[in-house]
Amino acid sequence: MAWSRHAAAAAIAAVLEQMAVPPAGPPPAVFATPPETFNPPAYVCGVVRRLDYDTPTFGVDGAEFRLFVSAGPNDYDGLDAMCAAARAALAVDPSLAGQVISCRVANQENWRRLAIAGADTLTADVILEIRM
Repeated sequence: MAWSRHAAAAAIAAVLEQMAVPPAGPPPAVFATPPETFNPPAYVCGVVRRLDYDTPTFGVDGAEFRLFVSAGPNDYDGLDAMCAAARAALAVDPSLAGQVISCRVANQENWRRLAIAGADTLTADVILEIRM
């Protein structure tokens, strides 16, 4: 199996779309491909941070993949809860319904304010280690 951003992102988005709706506020939007603009809360399957070919097994690619998690500009607790919810949902089936060999949430980083189409958001990156 070789790296395919499309297949991995579609599988990640499918998992996140099946998460339970939060008790307060709107359900997060989920995007398999980064849109030009969106409103928080949202999960956006981003881009590869690093891609290693044929490692550690011949024919298996390893990728560090960014999942952008976005909340309102002052919703620190909401963003933290969204990151934790994504981590829990992705841990249920590390093969993402057989679309990858393994997917593991490695870490969370890069908390920042981000302006999207003139609106401020609070965003963090959840880094996924994917073998495919």
